[in-house]
Amino acid sequence: MWIGPPNWKEDTGINQLIREAVGPRRFYESRRLTLERLEDGAHPTPTAAYRWADSLVVFLRDSALFPLSFPDTLVGPRTALPHLTILLPPHEP
Repeated sequence: MWIGPPNWKEDTGINQLIREAVGPRRFYESRRLTLERLEDGAHPTPTAAYRWADSLVVFLRDSALFPLSFPDTLVGPRTALPHLTILLPPHEP
């Protein structure tokens, strides 16, 4: 699974190159996202990063070559499974 850059300038072809190399259902194209940026103009703000991550989760759930399922809530105490990473569905930051 490849995640494309959230372009802040005109794309010069990197997205097409990655898409052709890995396939459309293995590539999340972030360039279409409109993200609020930090002062450097390139990196997303923390809130925008949450939205970016949530949009990736929707892709992984609905459109990826091998879709993932995401639980609505955590089950049991987190300390019971310290080695397990649990991804939750999209939510507000």
